[in-house]
Amino acid sequence: MKNIMKIIRPAHNLFSSKVKNWKEIKKEAWGLKAFLDAKKFEGHWEDAFAISHAQVSAEPKCFFVLNKKMYKTFGSWCIINLEILKKSDPCTYPEGCMSFMFRHEKRVDRFADIKVKYWIPLFNLFLIPKWKRFKDLPAFICGHEFDHSMGINIYGK
Repeated sequence: MKNIMKIIRPAHNLFSSKVKNWKEIKKEAWGLKAFLDAKKFEGHWEDAFAISHAQVSAEPKCFFVLNKKMYKTFGSWCIINLEILKKSDPCTYPEGCMSFMFRHEKRVDRFADIKVKYWIPLFNLFLIPKWKRFKDLPAFICGHEFDHSMGINIYGK
């Protein structure tokens, strides 16, 4: 499959719509995964922990894909309709964003301990829910990608 996805510049900051079923996003999810896996990024970043559909689509859906290093932690490569259920006190974390590949990392307030609910594809057929508690880097990834789904980036709206 030829990959034609690219990061939207400037970032459009649109609110993502909830995903209703796997069939609705299957093709785009696999395309986004191929885009992330290809690692053909410009600027300061050679790799990304995750990329949100909101970063590549004019009609964003509420999902993001993870790099291979994060699959086991999250239980999947595709995280759908993430909800943050409980948060710790905020802390400052340095992070970059693939939407701003030519800017250096920025210090952002994130939650280092969160409880979340999200959906993952099972057998490439349907979605199942997961509830997890994340600390540190996985929690920061959730916060960052959740912000993208809300139309927010590390530099504001």
